[in-house]
Amino acid sequence: MNIWTIILLAGLGTYLMRSVGIWATTIQSSWLHHIPFAVILVMAISGVFDLSQTPQETGSAIAAALVVITASIFKLPLVLRIALGCLIFGAIST
Repeated sequence: MNIWTIILLAGLGTYLMRSVGIWATTIQSSWLHHIPFAVILVMAISGVFDLSQTPQETGSAIAAALVVITASIFKLPLVLRIALGCLIFGAIST
């Protein structure tokens, strides 16, 4: 894949991601309440697969992802979810 295709796809993805808030206000569906959890789940899984440098970093990424997903299930504030994930990752990986 060349660089221009990557730039085009990234731009389209950013546009769609930012404009979904406008579209979502006109749609009243129960599945919209699950979008924040789905986004955090995808980010956690991709973070685990990107960090395969050492077994310790992979383990700490898995632990941090599980903590963030659990915090999302309990609907804690987003700042607290991120802080907990960072603390767990930092504590285990060092």
